Amino acid sequence: MCDQCEMAETTGGAVDCANCPCSGEDMTLETAVIVLADMRGGLGVIDKRLATIREEIRQSEAGVRLAEAEQRQAEMKQTIADLEAKVRELALEAYQVTGEKKVAPGVGIRVNTSHSYSVAEMYVWCEANAPAFILHSVDAKAIGKVAKSLQERGAPIILTEEPTATIATDLDKALSHN
Repeated sequence: MCDQCEMAETTGGAVDCANCPCSGEDMTLETAVIVLADMRGGLGVIDKRLATIREEIRQSEAGVRLAEAEQRQAEMKQTIADLEAKVRELALEAYQVTGEKKVAPGVGIRVNTSHSYSVAEMYVWCEANAPAFILHSVDAKAIGKVAKSLQERGAPIILTEEPTATIATDLDKALSHN
């Protein structure tokens, strides 16, 4: 191992060994294990130093202010999440009443369609009507892409529409256009 791999505790870090002679392709297993052990030890030194610095910051006036701000941030994020859930709930209620997908500025309804079918029944139907959908079994991914047209052709597929409320990321922009 070369001198470049030694950890310098005074600097609290390791030298980059990317170009170090002990890290080349001709490194032996024994050397690699020694270097790995040294690097792990160096990482332990850095981890301890970071923990000490974090504790110093946590106990400082700035650290206390940071902790208070982080607490307020966490509370605000929870309040926003709760409010977003309420907006989605109210948006879905409005959609059920009006059928309109634009229920409020920045809030809309997206209707996702899912499909389900009996694999056995679908296999029989595909054999007779759409053999391209049979590889070793029914190709579910391919069928999913054209499920509606297959259903229209008589395939034993059940389509289910599930509305979900979407909220614009930039509500200020959405609200300013009204």
